[in-house]
Amino acid sequence: MPKRISATDLPALTRCDRIVYLDHNGDPDKRAPQTDYQKWLRDQGLQHESRVVSEFDIQQPAYKYDNLEIGYEITLEFMREGVPYIYQGVLMDDDMVGIPDLMQRAEGKSRWGDYHYRPLDIKLASTPTEGYRLQVMAYMALLEAVQDARPTGALLLRIPPDERTDDHYYREEPIDFDDDLYTAKLARVRDLANGSEPRPFYSSTCHECAWREICIPMLEGSQDASLIPGLRRDVWRVLHQRGLKTLADVAAAEANDLLLIKGVGAKTAPVIVNKARALLTGEMIMLGKPDLPPPGDDVMFDVESVPSEGIFYLMGFTTSDGDKQHYKYCLAEKPEDEGQAWKDFLSDMADRRGTIYHYGVYERTTVKKLGERYNTTAEADALLNRMVDLEKVIKDCVVLPLRSVSLKAVAPWLGFNWQSDVQAGDDSMLEYLAWLEDGDKKHLDSILRYNEEDCHAASVVLDWLRGLSN
Repeated sequence: MPKRISATDLPALTRCDRIVYLDHNGDPDKRAPQTDYQKWLRDQGLQHESRVVSEFDIQQPAYKYDNLEIGYEITLEFMREGVPYIYQGVLMDDDMVGIPDLMQRAEGKSRWGDYHYRPLDIKLASTPTEGYRLQVMAYMALLEAVQDARPTGALLLRIPPDERTDDHYYREEPIDFDDDLYTAKLARVRDLANGSEPRPFYSSTCHECAWREICIPMLEGSQDASLIPGLRRDVWRVLHQRGLKTLADVAAAEANDLLLIKGVGAKTAPVIVNKARALLTGEMIMLGKPDLPPPGDDVMFDVESVPSEGIFYLMGFTTSDGDKQHYKYCLAEKPEDEGQAWKDFLSDMADRRGTIYHYGVYERTTVKKLGERYNTTAEADALLNRMVDLEKVIKDCVVLPLRSVSLKAVAPWLGFNWQSDVQAGDDSMLEYLAWLEDGDKKHLDSILRYNEEDCHAASVVLDWLRGLSN
């Protein structure tokens, strides 16, 4: 008998096909626990959903998740009665089940009479993804089967922080039904649920996946080609088809062997081969000398933020005095202090004329955003002209024997290790939110130690790059 599949399998499929396969066929005891950040995101989503739902006149069927058939029967009764909004109603058809956040009664013929229901799904995100759109399409298809009329559907998306107000915090995004896309994706979900096992593919999101402890060891054991950083899934599939399945296979290839693969050009092909060779040998490959400004009154700059709320709460930086580094920070102890922290940072940078180094694009994004937010675009542009992204410098001059060129990968490879309890930006954000909740200074102390160490780690990378220039 075919396994029951869910509308939520469709967004899972767009992240990774093995998630769908393992959700239906894997050992639940081998799922990794959620991180603190993932739990926070889940709670944020539930709070946002509750706030949105509170605006509607809802009725919610009472059922347990291990008995969805009861929920389905109650939902049908609500639909027959014509209630305005049904919250967490259950829809079923053949092997498919779906639980849309809201079903809204709308004018238009159906088996119920002169009205029908349309699905509204609430998301914490601000932009629609293919997965979200497919999920709503599944609800539309289920409703068509149940009420003999295909409805329109929509996502209720959270408005971005800079546009959000207390009275205007979500918007409706209509979803068009794409028959070809939906049919193809649904067929793939059914294959996976019924035991068609796909090969694992390594990506940057693997370490956040509940099945990471199953897939990552498989990939490492086979030295799969997907371990090559930045390799696209479609390119990886063609590599496998051509027998280039492992790091050794790709490392032994010539760049010209990859040129006929769609999406691989003259610049990309040697990069893929070099990355495979570096990972295989454990040795870096030099492409050229680093392009760095001459040393001067330089700054190492790092930002901490709450992206979902658009809050930039810490701008930290280090300066050098010989072999000694000095750390300074501009901190918004409350979100409303952000403008003053930004003003203080601009003042500090105006007193220095050297290069402002950072790692990754986020600091540039922050400077541009704060310049626009506080009408200081001229000052922000002046900073942007002085900023150098060390991650980009690395990518331009060397291929490292690492699966990532993030600061958290490169700095330990160079011998630097974080000593603070906070080990990642997500953890720093949770510490800040905890500070706002309980006012315990230990949270701020942890954030500052972590931010300072990020600056020191970037400084280690800069020193190493300067050494390569000699």
